[in-house]
Amino acid sequence: MDEDWPITAEQKKSIVSKLMDIMESGIPDFQIPASRALMAADALNQQRQAMQEKKHEQEQKRKLELIDLAHKLGIVGHDGGSVGVVDSQSSRIAND
Repeated sequence: MDEDWPITAEQKKSIVSKLMDIMESGIPDFQIPASRALMAADALNQQRQAMQEKKHEQEQKRKLELIDLAHKLGIVGHDGGSVGVVDSQSSRIAND
């Protein structure tokens, strides 16, 4: 995604580890902001995953629509494996 920050997975792990250390420090003035940062990161991660799943579902739907259209046009046989060829003389589709 274009919105990604240019940090590596290792850097992300380091940040989360440091925030967890702060959470375990027992200092409430630091624990609360650290917990908020972790919750915000988790929410963004869930949102990103949902967006990726939605995009994947849309791509799958589009592929199925294209296969259905190819079926209706006779370009793809009912078994999904045979491909039709266009007969340029009669402008009709004939299966191989």
